[in-house]
Amino acid sequence: MKAAFTTCFDDAIALDAQYREIVGKPVRTDSPTHLYEVQYATAAPPLTLGAFSYKHYEGCMIYDALRRAGIGLGFESMLDIGSGFAAMPRITWVRNYSRDVTALDLYPYGVSALTNGMVRRRLAQLAAIQASGVRNLRGPMGKWEWVVERQNFRMPPLQPSGRFDYKVANVFELEGQYDWINSSLTLTHFDHKILFDKVSSLLADGGIFTFTVECWWYPVNSTQITGAAPWMCQRLTRDDLLRYFKECEPEVDVDHVASVYDYYADPEHPTASDYIATAVANDLHPVIVERHMNARSWSKRASLAPPWLRRDTGHSALDALANIHRFKPSVTVEDLYTSHYLLGFRKVARPAASVAARNA
Repeated sequence: MKAAFTTCFDDAIALDAQYREIVGKPVRTDSPTHLYEVQYATAAPPLTLGAFSYKHYEGCMIYDALRRAGIGLGFESMLDIGSGFAAMPRITWVRNYSRDVTALDLYPYGVSALTNGMVRRRLAQLAAIQASGVRNLRGPMGKWEWVVERQNFRMPPLQPSGRFDYKVANVFELEGQYDWINSSLTLTHFDHKILFDKVSSLLADGGIFTFTVECWWYPVNSTQITGAAPWMCQRLTRDDLLRYFKECEPEVDVDHVASVYDYYADPEHPTASDYIATAVANDLHPVIVERHMNARSWSKRASLAPPWLRRDTGHSALDALANIHRFKPSVTVEDLYTSHYLLGFRKVARPAASVAARNA
């Protein structure tokens, strides 16, 4: 292995064979589109109990954030963008957190993977496990005992009074008005500037827009592209990243790296500040800003979480940040430690005259 890689800005990044061994494979081996466009094009197997408990946890993070912001869970209408298995919108409807719920996805696999009746049964199963004191529930990514401990699976004495609808459609073709719009872990597939404009048009005045999204700037992001130094995918421009693999890891299929990199379509790779600035420009004002950071030394995605990287490998987040600032100065050191953002916004529409003046 070469001792260093020189970027287009003439920065030399020291390469570390030990770190390369720690993080393992250089890029996710599956085609990102295969899972959705091929395997789940028409149907998917039922969601397992462990997978459901994890999806429930994702929803609980959003419910709890809304409550902390003083926003009650009693919406008239809710739209969930990129619903996938639709666990969170179905739980929202079954628990009567919104009278009417629309789950939206380009693919129909959420219809077969989970039903509203299955949600009730899964919640009952998990409530029984919780009551028994068992803490070794296993999900698709390992043991999720911490998920079981931090949630309340008991059903409130409520019955849904409205309508649940799973739409297979493109959000940009959708019309209507909603009181709450949510998107869980799907914004990496959108240009957020285009999406936020559409969300604002669908959101009623005073409505709420929430989302969780993986942070591009975490040491190992959704692409799972890694190199022989931490933050290699993040600290290099796209052209430099492909050149790195050609020069330093020629055994890696560069075309595959490019396809995985490009699958995550937001060209800006936004930070929390970028999301907020775009939201405000679309009359969406921040009410929830949370960063989720890894408090454990190891995680399935990053192998070594940022706090332990310097201790165990000698690599500093500040060195990576200096490289990143060459082409994206808005990134902060906090972004390098953030695995996910959880953001929420309230729409406060401007007077029609103000909007017309801006567009004139």
